Amino acid sequence: MQSTNFEFLRSVSPELAELGAFAELYAHSDPPSSRMKSRIFAEHLAMRSCKALGIPIADDNFLSILKELAWTKTLPKPVLDTFHQVRLAGNRAAHSLSQDSGHAIETVKSVFDLARWWVLFNTGSLAGVPENFKPIQPATAPSPHYEVEQLEKLHNIAKNLVAENEKLRKQQAALPDEARASASATFKAKAAEAADALQFSEEETRKRLIDTMLLTAGWDVEDADQVGREVPLSVTGTPSGTGRADYVLFDEDHKPLAVVEAKRTAESPAKGRKQAQGYADALEKKSGFRPLIILSNGYETTLVDDCSGPASLTPRGYPDRQIYGIPSQDSLSYRVKFQRERMQDPAQLQHRPDIAGGVGREYQLEAIKAVAECFGEKRRRKALIVQATGTGKTRVAVALVELLMRAGFAKRVLFLCDRRELRRQAKNAFTQFLPDCNVSILTRTREPAAQVVLGTYPAMMKRFQQYDVAWFDLIIADESHRSIYNKYRDLFLYFDALQIGLTATPRNKVSHNTYKMFQCDDGFPTYFYEYERAIQEGTLVDFTPISVTTRFLREGIHYNQLSEEEKQRLEEEGVDPESLEIDAEKIDSQAYNKDTNRKILQNLMENGLRDNTENGPGKSIIFARNHIHAELLGRLFQEMYPEFGPNYCAVIDNYNPRAEQLIDDFKTPGSDPVIAVSVDMLDTGIDVPEVLNLVFAKPVKSYVKFWQMIGRGTRLCKDLHGPGKDKERFYLFDHWGNCEYFEMERAKEEAHASESLLERLFEARLTLAETALAKYDRATFDRTLPLVRGMIHALPDNSLPVQEKYRHKLFALSGSTLEQFAPATVELVRKELAPLMRYVNIRGDKEAYAFDLLLTDLQTELLRESAAAEGLKDKLDSNLAGLQTSITAVRDKFDHIRPLREQTFWIQPLPNLLSALEEKRQALRGIMQFSLTPGMPPGIPPRILDIADSGVIYTVRGTMRPSPEEMRVYREKVRGVLEPHFATDPTLRKLRHGVPLTEADFTHLASLVLTQNAGVSLEALREFYPATPQLEMELRAIVGMDAEVVKDRFAVFFHKHPSLGSMQVAFLNLLQKHIQAYGPVQLENLYEAPFTHLSADGPDGIFTNEEQMQDLVHVLKSLTEPTSNAASA
Repeated sequence: MQSTNFEFLRSVSPELAELGAFAELYAHSDPPSSRMKSRIFAEHLAMRSCKALGIPIADDNFLSILKELAWTKTLPKPVLDTFHQVRLAGNRAAHSLSQDSGHAIETVKSVFDLARWWVLFNTGSLAGVPENFKPIQPATAPSPHYEVEQLEKLHNIAKNLVAENEKLRKQQAALPDEARASASATFKAKAAEAADALQFSEEETRKRLIDTMLLTAGWDVEDADQVGREVPLSVTGTPSGTGRADYVLFDEDHKPLAVVEAKRTAESPAKGRKQAQGYADALEKKSGFRPLIILSNGYETTLVDDCSGPASLTPRGYPDRQIYGIPSQDSLSYRVKFQRERMQDPAQLQHRPDIAGGVGREYQLEAIKAVAECFGEKRRRKALIVQATGTGKTRVAVALVELLMRAGFAKRVLFLCDRRELRRQAKNAFTQFLPDCNVSILTRTREPAAQVVLGTYPAMMKRFQQYDVAWFDLIIADESHRSIYNKYRDLFLYFDALQIGLTATPRNKVSHNTYKMFQCDDGFPTYFYEYERAIQEGTLVDFTPISVTTRFLREGIHYNQLSEEEKQRLEEEGVDPESLEIDAEKIDSQAYNKDTNRKILQNLMENGLRDNTENGPGKSIIFARNHIHAELLGRLFQEMYPEFGPNYCAVIDNYNPRAEQLIDDFKTPGSDPVIAVSVDMLDTGIDVPEVLNLVFAKPVKSYVKFWQMIGRGTRLCKDLHGPGKDKERFYLFDHWGNCEYFEMERAKEEAHASESLLERLFEARLTLAETALAKYDRATFDRTLPLVRGMIHALPDNSLPVQEKYRHKLFALSGSTLEQFAPATVELVRKELAPLMRYVNIRGDKEAYAFDLLLTDLQTELLRESAAAEGLKDKLDSNLAGLQTSITAVRDKFDHIRPLREQTFWIQPLPNLLSALEEKRQALRGIMQFSLTPGMPPGIPPRILDIADSGVIYTVRGTMRPSPEEMRVYREKVRGVLEPHFATDPTLRKLRHGVPLTEADFTHLASLVLTQNAGVSLEALREFYPATPQLEMELRAIVGMDAEVVKDRFAVFFHKHPSLGSMQVAFLNLLQKHIQAYGPVQLENLYEAPFTHLSADGPDGIFTNEEQMQDLVHVLKSLTEPTSNAASA
């Protein structure tokens, strides 16, 4: 097929000439295909460069090839950058099917330049090579068969290149060091000479990288009305009074939206800040619009937003921040023009109480106010809300979306959650409360009209690059615990948006990395409303933990503890009883015992809380270990309780194709299933207020997950036990000692993110290198450093966290920096690069890297002459013993395995031993995937036994929180006597409405108390409070005040002061709850706990406005004075 620009390659490589023709052919009709063809073209040129150098190619991974070329420093940087530009363009084509032909043509131009460089490098001549890229001429498309044939040819060529390269590498390895260095220097000189001859400048290449970012975001770089280059401006501070902005990005009406300043790739983008601000000043003066400032060196990009902010707060911007692309014209136009004009301080706007923060849910208003102040007055871009499960996090999220949209802070919102069921619940909430809002589920293609996009984390990870970096203005991340930092951090780095994290994890268990990601100090989220407070305020119900264990669950199943009858029965069933040595923690894992699980089901059916039907337990969830365990429990229930029918108990897990329908059925009051046996699917995010029993039929080791599971039972449910009989508690049946486990000190330890396997290996290799230096072992140091360097090389450049630390990576790999191993360098590498190892994909190679870690640790301990080496040797021997000798790959390594298991291997001199261990590591790491876990033969499922279990022990653990003091217990008894009469007894109504009591009233109350409960007497209280006013205050503290009376008095205050801050709202809510529970308070009491929790100065630290303080005092006084209604009561 004839091409416009690549015919000069016909004589050198007809296959590449054909590929260039295909890239041209599709540039207009199918831009993504064109960019992919260009990528393949550049990849082949890179492979040929490796061949010329004898650089080993492990595979045909383009990025790996470029890393190798970068490591050897043989390619001129502009050429290497051009390779990267084409690679990135091809990657974008794979992730985003953008039909931008301009981007495709720019990419074709880049491979044209690379092809010219390659020909000049190889031949030393430009004869027949065109000087300039010509406009692409239309061509007739060949048959699809022909295209496939050409691609197959290229694939075969690539395979041959890899094979030839390996031969060349071995040949070069045999050459003396001087010869290899000379060949490399010659290649480098020729490559640079060719690049210079074709005027491959770093400045031009850098601009191409920026052009690629612009094209990716949808900008037409050839349209001067959109993208101005070298724009002349009048600026102050220069001798000439003029300057040229590298790029100015314009709106459709030619108003400047952003100025882009390009810096050298080796420089920090921040160096251009002052210069770019001068350009922005000039553009603002000329147009009346203050553009955003974008600073970039092609690899790092910084956004300077020094204007955006509500007018009511005096417009000011945000701190400079790194972004990972250039926003689209639409996104910039919204932020610079529409958003700046509409922005209002969200904390000053009235929230929607019908969504959240209404009567009885005042804590939600506190959350809304706290986030509004965070984004408004405090000018922060991230917030973290910690709310106990069941307290309405989703409704708070919807209310915040509505408020921030109304305040001009958000146009498009992304709501992320970890499962489809949670996504469905969120969609229902958004459509219920925001019916006019376009709410959409994340799809394969971008929906420009969608105002709220709902997606799961895994789905968004596959599609986020379809959107420009500023597409979303607000991201809400549900279930923001440790996993989102570890797995999905790219999402939060990529999008330049306001971000709100939601989590039910207790704040002392939220990980450091999660706090850091949402820019909060450890232990201090933007707002928190935890389980303790929710229980106290009646927002959630409490639970009673009941430990239920059997002999086997406590002691395990052991041969010597079985009766003769049990041994005989096992032999009859074909089970060798002598093989039964099953520890307690392996029950329902290594072996399942039917009778133990019968006891679990029997306990639920006989002792579980019942609802108003009283026919069997109320809605219950059994948390099973795995699918096999869940299925066993399901079958046993049908055998034991057939009278309840086939649908009463259902297994709900990922193996069941009807799982989502069963969840809906379980959530429907009065319908089957009543008992759900769950494996993971009901652990989090499922709202079933009718749940009365949670059965932990498995051990749980994660504190966060444990409380998420408890959250399935904490929701309120009215009339569950009949009219006027609400749900007040639920039972937690614990068969595995989980409650006891989490009461121990280990549960109080600070949460922290565990290190990944590759992080530990990287740290171990650094430690080995340090130990080798300390022991003057140059050989071990020299063997270890290339492994460290290789791991740094392997950090994926397309990972945003790696891009964030890219300069540290370049520094570590520059020259002999790493080999010098200066303490400062080691500290930087350990601190900045080690955590990035989690982003290297080792899927399928876990066992190999675990073996690397074991051998690295062993070498270190041998160098230290530590006793720990013996334990590591035993572990190595165990791993080797577990290798499956029936596999050919294992048998082929017998010569390497045998010596490691012989004592003579370990008595050789230490230098020889360390060298031999490294040789064995390289030889054996690839077969460690064939090593079995001790005690578990391959392909054999755990056994299902049926041995009579016994010794059931019940322990009602009571509350998992500290017990109240005895005095408080007595007061609660008095309240329990009086509470049924609050609405009917005239004296109690006077007391609860703030009306002073007479001595006759006290006599009446004493009689009432003694009549109802002879064990409770007001005289006992008189011993503590002999004065009548004191006793009256204590009685008011016992019975509290009528909630409606309290709210009415405070309503006047709220109406007069509508713009209260979140701390003020929180203080007033606390005060109202306290008065409702304990009666009126005196002003001096406000300077004591609990009113000093929000501010050490009590109300003085909360209300700085004198008028507000006077009005608050007036409210407090009014609560001790009778009203006309109260007097009539």
